Amino acid sequence: PKGAQVEHIGMMNHLWAKEHDMEMTGQTTLVQNASQSFDIRIRHNFAPILRGGLTVVFTNTLVLHPESFWDQLIKEQVTIVEVVPSYLKLLLDIVKTDKYEQAKEHLAFIVVTGEALMSNLVNRWFEINPEIPIVNAYGPTEASDDITHAIITSPYPHGIVPIGKTVQNYNIYIVDVKGSQVPLGA
Repeated sequence: PKGAQVEHIGMMNHLWAKEHDMEMTGQTTLVQNASQSFDIRIRHNFAPILRGGLTVVFTNTLVLHPESFWDQLIKEQVTIVEVVPSYLKLLLDIVKTDKYEQAKEHLAFIVVTGEALMSNLVNRWFEINPEIPIVNAYGPTEASDDITHAIITSPYPHGIVPIGKTVQNYNIYIVDVKGSQVPLGA
């Protein structure tokens, strides 16, 4: 665990990037399923509000029961849910296919963050949910949360899925151990 200040200007930029990339509207319902101590809680609470949408709060007890978690996604007509890849794997292992069918009526994006996303998990998702994109989001707390998005709309070749492109108003520089920028492709 670490303590990091989330700057207002960075979080506002981040909220607008989420709103843009995930096409949030007044019909958006996002689930807030992270601990109150995590930076993503700020996004979960406020991003939908930018467009008049809704945030529904799931208890930790509910999150610890994946089948019930998915039932609640259906009941609340959630359009965007964010989980770590290991939890997505658990959902794919436990949740019955008919429940994915029920969620498809409303679910527009599943966002994964916090761990490396592997192609086998992406491909499992698209076997069941071919029309629901996965957003692979990456970013350190010190940058006010996610700074890149990879919006994935189809199965992915083998390996680690890229972290995508920077969101608005950010740049990424890859440097070597001396702090010098490395060439493209390194």
